[in-house]
Amino acid sequence: MNLVIAGVVVVWLLIRQLTPRPVKEKSLFGVVVLAYGVFAASTFPASAPVTVVDVAVLIGSAILGCALAALRAFTVRLRREGDRLVQQGTALTALLWIVGLAQHLLSELLMTVPMLAQATLLLYVGVVIVVQRAVLLARARSAGHLAVHGR
Repeated sequence: MNLVIAGVVVVWLLIRQLTPRPVKEKSLFGVVVLAYGVFAASTFPASAPVTVVDVAVLIGSAILGCALAALRAFTVRLRREGDRLVQQGTALTALLWIVGLAQHLLSELLMTVPMLAQATLLLYVGVVIVVQRAVLLARARSAGHLAVHGR
């Protein structure tokens, strides 16, 4: 069931990334996906013997995913439309999403517990959404498109 929900979220996310839309400084989407991902991961059977190797692979996948998210934020086009700042992902943005999701799911090949990567997919997606958004907002601020906080 988690893969179905994750699939719907990812398709919706890719459509959303490639569609021009206003940049909002505050958005709960990534936080909501992250919270649901924590919940979904917490329902993974406690009887499954998760090892140190499994945890290390998950952490490695998250680190790689965050690096891809930061890179992905630089593939999103930012432009002014009147008084609004608009963002739109590119084909490279979509490709980097697919690569990130594939590396997370393929990390399961290194794990001792089957389906652990699938069980943590929404957690992974939530983390990388939050990172991509943070880098995109920082990029917009440094370019003078958004007010810098604290100034």
